[in-house]
Amino acid sequence: MDHRGKKVTTSVGTRFDRMVEEADDEVYQRARLKSIHEARPDSMSDIFFDSPDYWWFFQHINNISDPIQQMTNDKRINIPNV
Repeated sequence: MDHRGKKVTTSVGTRFDRMVEEADDEVYQRARLKSIHEARPDSMSDIFFDSPDYWWFFQHINNISDPIQQMTNDKRINIPNV
């Protein structure tokens, strides 16, 4: 698949391959984390992707390497329109 003129593949399968292929800056919504979701990329994955298994994707699109330090109350995050 192509994304912005580059060949792109992921290791998780076609659902996310299509998301990466179609991704663009305009496909994200902005939101603020609530305190119940602090340091919980798995919780955010479960809400937006119907599975906690994609916690790593949520971290990736928000450039989060340390959820304990970087996923704090009121942090602005990107949410992909999937």
